Amino acid sequence: MPCTLDDAAKECDYALAKAAMDPHNESPWIYLLGYVKEQIRSGVDGSDELARRMVQESERLRDTVNTACPSCDSARIELLDIVGGEEERKQAAELAHRLGTADDTIRTKFWARREGQLKVATQ
Repeated sequence: MPCTLDDAAKECDYALAKAAMDPHNESPWIYLLGYVKEQIRSGVDGSDELARRMVQESERLRDTVNTACPSCDSARIELLDIVGGEEERKQAAELAHRLGTADDTIRTKFWARREGQLKVATQ
């Protein structure tokens, strides 16, 4: 059963605070994505706005990191895809391309596949 939008927003803010402590730690990003996806899946009023706010907050947080941050960028890709607009998916595809070619080359095939999925979704 989904929680209220206010409770989900508090949990998302908590996850972002923990991610700010170490943006390379994958755990708070996964926690954040879980809350956003559950709110969207459950059709809770205002969940779209929550997802958009999390995109903005993740971008703000990413701007504070001076090195490659696959965990942060991976979460941003998923958040952009959740928001689902054409421009957001294009941006997510660009991030996936960068991860696969520069910042997370150990998973090049995964990022190439993800980039392809996002490009198809924009057509």
